[in-house]
Amino acid sequence: ESVDAAILIADIVGFTSRSEKMDPTRVVQELNHYFSYIDPVIEAHDGVLDKRMGDGVMVVFVPRGGESPESVRRRALRCGLALLRTVDLNNPISEARGIAPIEIRVGIAAGPTVQGNIGSDAQIEYTVIGDTVNLGSRLESRAAPGHLMITDALFDAAEAEDLRMTHVTRRESLRIRGRDQAQQTVELQPHFETG
Repeated sequence: ESVDAAILIADIVGFTSRSEKMDPTRVVQELNHYFSYIDPVIEAHDGVLDKRMGDGVMVVFVPRGGESPESVRRRALRCGLALLRTVDLNNPISEARGIAPIEIRVGIAAGPTVQGNIGSDAQIEYTVIGDTVNLGSRLESRAAPGHLMITDALFDAAEAEDLRMTHVTRRESLRIRGRDQAQQTVELQPHFETG
């Protein structure tokens, strides 16, 4: 089924090199701790956790009922910013448990996708595919640690309340492999509450 969706990709910065120095059991414990506080954020924004890729997650936002594409994009954006804030808030809690602080980066793209059950008789699973997924992954890899990178179209769909407590750190025209035209992007960083 074709659907206009928003795709959020989030990844822990430097987790591969960090995990090489740890016992595999410890790696799993740290990942499960991380997922224990980000999964509720995804659920609160009605995101569908499509897959885990090691320390990375791919979250899909599709229209609910008659929801507009702009509303779907705003939900994904609010979720991405909430993930960054949640990691920041949980770092002191993690440190108290002997877990070194982490940073994540987030990329969000929106546009046409195909959703459905993919696979064979051996294994079948729900997922979405399409160029929008690839773009989300590229945006995530280009975001600075602790930042969120989105397309300018997604930024334009945002309302003032969505962007409250954030600031734009970079606007960039990115050449994306497989695309003829450069992609206009906006990088955001949330302000973290102190006190």
